Order: sequence, then C-alpha cells, then structure tokens
Amino acid sequence: MLSLSLKELQSRFLSGTSLPSYLVQLSLRRMELMSRLNMFVTECPTLAMEQGKESDSRYREGKPKGVLEGVPLAIKDNFCTKDIKTSCGSLMLDNFPSPYNATVVQRCLDQGGIIMGKTNLDEFAMGSGTIDSYVGPTRNVWGGGVSYKLVDREGR
Repeated sequence: MLSLSLKELQSRFLSGTSLPSYLVQLSLRRMELMSRLNMFVTECPTLAMEQGKESDSRYREGKPKGVLEGVPLAIKDNFCTKDIKTSCGSLMLDNFPSPYNATVVQRCLDQGGIIMGKTNLDEFAMGSGTIDSYVGPTRNVWGGGVSYKLVDREGR
C-alpha cells in the first residue's frame, strides 16, 4: 500500500477494501524500520493513529474531507504545526510548540491529511544536505546502511 498513488489509495478507501488507519500502521512501521536514517525530528504516532481512525469514520460515512483524506504526511520541521514541536532544526527552538498551523499544514489537514511527524532539515533551512541540524544529519537511504524496499513480499 505504501507505493500506491493518491488515486489508488482513495479508491481502496472508498471501496472499503482498506482503511486509512491500516495505512498509518504501515507507515509507522516503515518509520521505525528506517529510524537510523534520522529523517524525523518529531514523530507523532498517537496523533497519526487518532487522525487515521477519524478518517476511517469519515470514509465509512461516505464523507471524506478531500483529496488527502487518509494520506499520511511528513511535515518539514520549519512549518508550524499547532501543539507539535517546531524546531526548524535548531537547538534554540527545541521546546517550541507552535500555537497555530502554517497555512500549508492547515490546508493539508482540511483535506484530511494525517500528520506522521516532522522531518529533519538544516538549521533554519540554511543548507541543502540536512547536515547542520541539531539532531544530526539525515542519512541517505542508499548509503545509510539501512536495507530498503518500496514494497515488502505482500506488496505493502
């Protein structure tokens, strides 16, 4: 399921052959398997599962919010997310929970997107290789020593 397009996901959700909460579980597992790559500054598994279950309900009722309904999203850590730490890759902002959502984040949520967490970046986005973050560099999936496949044996 992790390699499906948005249209394919939406089709499965609308037909009831799969649920957003299941996709969230798969995404959380993938995050766990790839944690050595240091991609996420903040992970939001509890929030993601709550949002996934809410999305399940909206699909069961036939009332999805929009095109991102049930789709797991990783938000770059320089976009504010209400009540979730936004550090911009800087130790100075390590304990800053934003009081509001950035417009792009709010629009994704308004369309039913599910926040999985906040991704690593160079401090204040002043770089291009994600090597100057206070939580350390992000490692390349191809050279990071982590085995990686787009799908597992069951096609997920």
